[in-house]
Amino acid sequence: LQALFLAGERCDPPTAIWAGEKLGVPVVDHWWQTETGWAITAGFRGLGLFEPRPGSGGKPSPGYDVVALDEAGRELPRGQTGTLAIRLPLPPSCLPT
Repeated sequence: LQALFLAGERCDPPTAIWAGEKLGVPVVDHWWQTETGWAITAGFRGLGLFEPRPGSGGKPSPGYDVVALDEAGRELPRGQTGTLAIRLPLPPSCLPT
């Protein structure tokens, strides 16, 4: 086992840390939904662009403009936790039906 890949909603940091310690491999989180047909954010482990961070779903996949919003819908500064939103236009093949 070279890595544990998680898909769907973001994994909470304590669980990601626990899994990494127990398995002795990196935990690579992703954010995607069936409707998107592709990861919205991903770890891109094979590209070696950055180390996984517990609680992070990775970097935006090509074609997605992802922003974090506060409870009032205002964009948050980079690095803060909030509700993720995707700006239009969506990439090709996203939400085909």
